[in-house]
Amino acid sequence: MLFDVAGIGCAMALADVREVLPLPHLTRPPGAPAGLEGIADVSGVAVPVLRPAALFGLPVSEVEPDLDSHLLVLRGTPIALLVDRARDVITVSRSGVSDVPDAETLRGCVTGVFTAGGRRISLVAAGRLIHRHERDRLEAYAAREALRAAQLTVEP
Repeated sequence: MLFDVAGIGCAMALADVREVLPLPHLTRPPGAPAGLEGIADVSGVAVPVLRPAALFGLPVSEVEPDLDSHLLVLRGTPIALLVDRARDVITVSRSGVSDVPDAETLRGCVTGVFTAGGRRISLVAAGRLIHRHERDRLEAYAAREALRAAQLTVEP
């Protein structure tokens, strides 16, 4: 799955992406943890949304996400990434992926690089984006926010 983050071409194994969605409405309740862009309702489930640029240690744009922005909902965990644009699905052979210098791993999230369409693409490992304890805290926060939102729902 090819996508853009802060002007960088990125890819993630398609097996790590459950679905790609146009940017839905995000809620950002008071007291949200740093690095959390907001909470999205994905098929009735409160999903924490993160900006990969922040996870990579890159400057996060102050520009609001737009119609080109997408959510990549990750498989195996209720977490989504807000990317500048989801581009395409391609097949890349292992032999086409080069090692990445330590200085270019974007906080250890990038495991290799390859070229596609004349662009250098960073191969992102979904399992390296956040630590297990961070994932647990985000999931607990999302569950609390889902409960809070349910309590605020007004019955007709």
